[in-house]
Amino acid sequence: QYQQNKRAHEQRKSSRGTQLKEVKFRPNTAEHDYQVRKNQIIRFLGDGHKVRAMIFHRGREMAHQEVGRAKMDRLLLEIGDQGQIETMPRMEGNVLVTLLAPKKGAATRVAGQTSS
Repeated sequence: QYQQNKRAHEQRKSSRGTQLKEVKFRPNTAEHDYQVRKNQIIRFLGDGHKVRAMIFHRGREMAHQEVGRAKMDRLLLEIGDQGQIETMPRMEGNVLVTLLAPKKGAATRVAGQTSS
């Protein structure tokens, strides 16, 4: 029974499920901040996690939703080869939301391999 428990514990430890990570933007996010968040998304996808990218509109920004939509389109173009789009960008209230998943076979870095 001890050996069975030990094997079961090892299996649970190695089968860490995917998490949902959230990355938040604003329509007027500065270029450097945009690049940092984009690199975070790429890292999360490389680790095998799903990512919810969100662009928040406040007040007057709701009158110019095309700015946020353009930023989201740019983001999706730039990370197209690292991940795939699970849900297309859509407005939920004042938030533009999309869900990204790692590409099939791209999440092999999770188990045991380290980048040097």
